[in-house]
Amino acid sequence: MGPNVCGYFPDVLRLRNMFTCEAYNELITNYLKLLGEYRLEEAAEYIPHIKQLQHIDFTP
Repeated sequence: MGPNVCGYFPDVLRLRNMFTCEAYNELITNYLKLLGEYRLEEAAEYIPHIKQLQHIDFTP
């Protein structure tokens, strides 16, 4: 089974770049911890912030 089987694979690839910045790393680490603890309502609050960080705005 290849990585393209999962529809979320591209989103996960975007997340990997967030681990290079300390602040982003903390955000993603906390999000994944909440998911692992099945605290889904709290984890859902992180989603808008994560989605915003997944898109880089190069406009001046």
